[in-house]
Amino acid sequence: MTAQPTPKNSLPIKIVTERNFIDWLQSQQMSLAFTIYQSSRLMLLGANSQGQMSVFDW
Repeated sequence: MTAQPTPKNSLPIKIVTERNFIDWLQSQQMSLAFTIYQSSRLMLLGANSQGQMSVFDW
């Protein structure tokens, strides 16, 4: 999945996971938050109700 770029960050980020990663996130009922300080980004990664990866990029 490629996160959509925000206006201040024109380069997209490609996120590649293991095939069971989304299932694991759902089974643990959790999401991940992390920063990419070099580009001043905050990323939130989780699973949506359809079992697909959901990414928010600030």
